[in-house]
Amino acid sequence: MSVFEQDKGTSNIIALPFEQAKGTSNIVVLPVKTIGFCTLNAGRCIEGTQWRLKVVIEVSLTIEGTISGTDVIARIHQVDEYGIGQTMEEAVTDLLSSMAEYYELLMSRESKLGDVAQRDLQVLSELLERQ
Repeated sequence: MSVFEQDKGTSNIIALPFEQAKGTSNIVVLPVKTIGFCTLNAGRCIEGTQWRLKVVIEVSLTIEGTISGTDVIARIHQVDEYGIGQTMEEAVTDLLSSMAEYYELLMSRESKLGDVAQRDLQVLSELLERQ
């Protein structure tokens, strides 16, 4: 967990590990709250790309506090990808775009991938297909 503290000499906000921040003043603890899951149906097109979902996927949704307000975070756990938005739909749209971009990047470098990236490529090939 991280906390944020305002530097006394400036208006800068600095992030500190929670353990380091104990006992300091002017700390803002930013909340993280799991709000649930949503299911995205197979065939859903990914805006601005040539990709769509091949299978149904489950997305976890959390709300995370920021200095300027709150963001919705959408994550899939098959690969370490996430999307951020002011609403659930924005976060899901950002997640899907991130998945498509990552898939294209992995495909373009397929011969040079390490083990984790090769696994991610395999997983994304099972989740995404061309429209």
